[in-house]
Amino acid sequence: VEADERSVCDLIGVDLSTAELIEVLRKMQLTAKNISSGKLEVHCPITRTDVIHECDVAEDVAVGYGFNRILAREPQVNCIGSLLPVNQICDLFRREAFAQSGYVEVLTWVTVSNAENYTMMCREPGGVNRPVRIGNPKTLEFEQCRTSLLPGLLKTLRENRKQPIPLKLFEVGDVVVLDESTETGARNVRRMAAIYASTSAGFEVVQGVLDRTMVIAGIPRSEYRLDPKTCNDGALFEGRRASILLRGQPIGSIGWIHPQVLKNFSLTVPCSAFEIDVQPFM
Repeated sequence: VEADERSVCDLIGVDLSTAELIEVLRKMQLTAKNISSGKLEVHCPITRTDVIHECDVAEDVAVGYGFNRILAREPQVNCIGSLLPVNQICDLFRREAFAQSGYVEVLTWVTVSNAENYTMMCREPGGVNRPVRIGNPKTLEFEQCRTSLLPGLLKTLRENRKQPIPLKLFEVGDVVVLDESTETGARNVRRMAAIYASTSAGFEVVQGVLDRTMVIAGIPRSEYRLDPKTCNDGALFEGRRASILLRGQPIGSIGWIHPQVLKNFSLTVPCSAFEIDVQPFM
């Protein structure tokens, strides 16, 4: 692990020389050497799998140096805790758009199998839908991170298919997409989705919830529309699906769930659903 000496000292709040840093790390059984001006190369034993980043090196320096020796001082900035804006608007959507429309919230795993994420959904991986794969998964259900909320909703319907219809479910949560511009190579995207299952597909029902969501967000009807020509989501039935455009930009899709997808999830009643990104509402 490479670590910048100045960054390590600033994180802890001490001023240590290169020799002192190396000696403190030696006490923590970490071998360090100076590789360039202000840079340390830290070698970790195989038992220290927790040291993976510069901040982990700084933590070991603080432990080896001694927390009691670090001078306590007031922070130079004011840190006022509050809810993140994305969480605030999601809570608003939960209460005002979904719960008041009679929908029940579900919480499903962020990890899914490749079959659930793509094959059973009649979707092809690629483009923005490339998944974050988990190395050496222990079970088939934890092969990769989900790129859509719909598989979780459909699995929940499958496990509750003996319940009286109509069934109205929604979920607000994160999906994970690859992004080479980030430090980790991936990022979380907040989305929300709703599904309606009954004796009829009920497209107009989920569209009503979508319209309600736009009203809650303060989006006038002139700024969003449904475009059936640009939607190519394989999970939705062709001719009964549409892209959701907000100010000309696609933010999700809406439509009937494809009969093959329903069959793949052992569902016998028609369903309609929509899924949209939350970030454009910020």
